[in-house]
Amino acid sequence: MHDFLCYLRLAETAGAPEALRGPVIARLHGSIPHTVETDPKAWNGYCTKPLDVAPTPTSVAPTTTTTTTTVAPPTTTLPPVAEVSISGFSFGGPIQVSAGQTIRFSNLDGASHTATSGAFDTGVIGGGQSAEIVIDTPGTYTYFCDFHGSMTGTITVVAG
Repeated sequence: MHDFLCYLRLAETAGAPEALRGPVIARLHGSIPHTVETDPKAWNGYCTKPLDVAPTPTSVAPTTTTTTTTVAPPTTTLPPVAEVSISGFSFGGPIQVSAGQTIRFSNLDGASHTATSGAFDTGVIGGGQSAEIVIDTPGTYTYFCDFHGSMTGTITVVAG
């Protein structure tokens, strides 16, 4: 709990570079369901309460779906969204996309998952939810679920 709060304060530091803040915030978002006690009956004990990590009661919950949108010039046709279905604690087979193509991770399981690599992190994707990412740099990206280490996948990004 103390490490979580220290990382939260680091992420909130005004002068912190985005290259540091982005990965720290992504990890914080993924750990909130496991760190923050949401049952008011347990708040008398030693725990992190929602208002310890959210600035106001009406703050947007940090475990919401992450969406990244790339806007193309009007004359450009965007490729279709590449789909990754998370089912049976598996990401399915490897996929190939074009640079800049949207990739949608749809969680068909009841358990929450993430799709995390050194280049991207969807944050927590609850059962029945989805998250989208865009990778602009060609290459091969291996990713995993923060909660279920045996879940891995591969995305190959080719020049558009």
